[in-house]
Amino acid sequence: MKKKLSLLFILCTLIGCSIKPTYQAKHANNVDFFALSLYSLYDRNSVFSDYQNMSDTTRNSIEIAIEKAFDAQGWQYKSPDNAQVIVAYHLVDRLAELKKYNRGVKYCLPCLPVQVPEKQNRHQVMQPGTLILDMVDVNHNRTIWRGVSRLKINERDHSLEAQDKIEQAIIGLLDTVPK
Repeated sequence: MKKKLSLLFILCTLIGCSIKPTYQAKHANNVDFFALSLYSLYDRNSVFSDYQNMSDTTRNSIEIAIEKAFDAQGWQYKSPDNAQVIVAYHLVDRLAELKKYNRGVKYCLPCLPVQVPEKQNRHQVMQPGTLILDMVDVNHNRTIWRGVSRLKINERDHSLEAQDKIEQAIIGLLDTVPK
């Protein structure tokens, strides 16, 4: 009996480690994403920083990963005044913070149809540790694209492992932007 339980545990562990992260993406149908190439991030002293309680270390990790991924795909970083989109992000911790963030980026669920099928239901995706990445149109201050991925960072991960998971999630999410 103990051998069967041990084998079952090992099998579950191997399956769990081999499952690739899933990405959910939504975008506005009336946006020409091919014409977009200039992005920015919200300034640290903007209202955006009030949308969630996040350490500077975590903010830095996410912003560095965003810059690397966008630069690798040919986007150019500009000041917020000269960008076409502002890239916003949210690491889900509490649903009250998520609601505040959604209001801040003017996220409209019916306006963005699901483009990449979601394999989990919405409640599972929006668990703590879920990373949300938004592109906000600077002309209308409204989200035109949203990508969602579960990070699966655990307490035993050292900073390089956590950074790698953040980078891989953002690269995967960015691959869902219409090209």
